[in-house]
Amino acid sequence: MKKSVVILLNLGYWVMYLFLLFVFFVLAVASEIANGMDFKGALWNYFEFMIFLAVTPGLIAFYLGYIFLFNRFLSKRKIVKFFIGLLLSTVFSSVSALFLMWVLYPTRSFDLFSTESV
Repeated sequence: MKKSVVILLNLGYWVMYLFLLFVFFVLAVASEIANGMDFKGALWNYFEFMIFLAVTPGLIAFYLGYIFLFNRFLSKRKIVKFFIGLLLSTVFSSVSALFLMWVLYPTRSFDLFSTESV
């Protein structure tokens, strides 16, 4: 692929992904503030979850798909193998993000619907 297409593909993905996270941010923080949590606590709570449950798996899955799956399967029109690879990369990225969260916070229980301040 041309370098400009590669840059636009990466940039487009991350702009749309960050926009989606921003929408989640507005909804999550507004909900937690409505439940009585202070803004700082709601903000920290949101970023902890999003880094481990959205950004890390998104980063791993996108670049696994982009670097390995597109060149190996999609460019050769092996569509079924491509989708199997996407499924496996999604599972791998999710499990690795949960493992990372478990390693960094081994004693913490993550409750998305908690009204307690962090």
